[in-house]
Amino acid sequence: SPTGMAVAALLVAALFAQQCAASTVTISTSKVAARIRPEFVSFGWEMEAAMGELKDMADPLFRIVASHLAPAVVRIGGISADWYKYTFTMERTDTRPTDPNDWPPFPDAPRNLSMGDFHTMLDFMRAANLSLQLNLNELYGRVCNYTHQPVPYNPGQWCEGNWDTTNVREFLQYVHDNKLFDGHTLYSFELGNELVSHLDPVANTNDIITLGAMVQEIWADAPVKPRVYAPSTDACNNPEQLQIMKNITHAPGVTGYTFHAYPGQSGTGNNSLERILMSESWLRNGIMTGSAASM
Repeated sequence: SPTGMAVAALLVAALFAQQCAASTVTISTSKVAARIRPEFVSFGWEMEAAMGELKDMADPLFRIVASHLAPAVVRIGGISADWYKYTFTMERTDTRPTDPNDWPPFPDAPRNLSMGDFHTMLDFMRAANLSLQLNLNELYGRVCNYTHQPVPYNPGQWCEGNWDTTNVREFLQYVHDNKLFDGHTLYSFELGNELVSHLDPVANTNDIITLGAMVQEIWADAPVKPRVYAPSTDACNNPEQLQIMKNITHAPGVTGYTFHAYPGQSGTGNNSLERILMSESWLRNGIMTGSAASM
């Protein structure tokens, strides 16, 4: 139910919030703020945070609480996921990754996602009847932290060089060979996180097309192939983002792109949760505003 999902979301956040001051949460059960169909329900989980909570993913109580969010899609990703190297051991990471140069800027070296970590994520999703969208490592092999870039923002966070696809290909082959993709527990792959301000749009487009083709090739023997989503955006009227969106249209193996919205950050009621992420009209139409409507 909507109330059950709201309570579950608050409990999931509260159980694993770190270093939070004491606070009181009041939930009104007498009024429904908004309704949304299940296919629009999704949640984001920063990779770095998820890696620090792998132990919790095996906790039966956490799984029961999280199951009240079903049938949501849970996207594990964010900028930290762009740097992960996939390793093929069953050892599980039990601590949150640390780096002397924590976010931002970018880390000095890739972090590791073992197959033990990945199976823990899948087991959690399966137990809670949730679907995983995994953000893949588009920045792996690239050199970032440049102090100059051809865009007037994010100084020190521009990336150059080529995406090293050998690691992600090995990972996708592992997923295929072990029959881990089922279209539900493992729902889809996403490439990159809001990289329009970190990476040349031509390179970004080429990476998306490369991943789409790679998935089609690896799953050539399968009638149903994993969905591939392009890097997320939170600005449909950004010229660079528009260039990417237009150039991936109809690309083989590419399903679409993801969109990030941040309700409340504008400080006005027009950017509230109810008016944006829980409005089917906005999700279907309002998301494509401004110059993006000319796509």
